[in-house]
Amino acid sequence: MRETRRSLSLLICVTVATTLTVSGCASAVSVDSAPDANNPTCADFMVMLPDELAGEKRRDTTSQATAAYGDPASIIIRCGVTSPPPSTDPCATVNGVDWLTQEGSPAWTLTTYGRTPAAEVLLDPNKVSSSSALVALTTAASKLPQQARCLSVDKDVTLP
Repeated sequence: MRETRRSLSLLICVTVATTLTVSGCASAVSVDSAPDANNPTCADFMVMLPDELAGEKRRDTTSQATAAYGDPASIIIRCGVTSPPPSTDPCATVNGVDWLTQEGSPAWTLTTYGRTPAAEVLLDPNKVSSSSALVALTTAASKLPQQARCLSVDKDVTLP
C-alpha cells in the first residue's frame, strides 16, 4: 500500500512537471539567436531588460540572448548581432545610446550603433512607439561597451 502511494505520488509529480514544461514551451516565441549571443556582455544586457516594454508584457523565447514582448509579439530583441559599420541610415541618440533605424514593412529594425556586441530591436511601429521603446531600453543598452558614436551620415567617432 505504501509503495503504491509512493508510485502514485511520483506519477502525479512527473505529470505536473511535464504539463508545466509543455505549457511553458507552448507560449515561447521562436526567435533565432544572434551570432555572438553567448557573449557574456549579452547576459548583462538581458538581465536589465524590463518585464514590460512600451505597454507590452515580456514573453519567453526559444533562444539565448533574445526577448519578446506582446501577444502576438510586437517587439523582438536580440543581443549579439554584428555591430553595424558607419551607415547612411538615420541615427537617433536616446539618453546617450545611439541607434541606427531602418524603417521596414511590417517591422522597423533598430540597432545599437558603436557598441560591441550590438543589440537589435524589431518592432511593429503600428503597435509600439519606437521612441518609448528606446527610452525604456537605455539602461540595458548602456551595458554594451561603446566604441563609437553617431555624428552625421558620413562620420563616426572612435572613442579612446
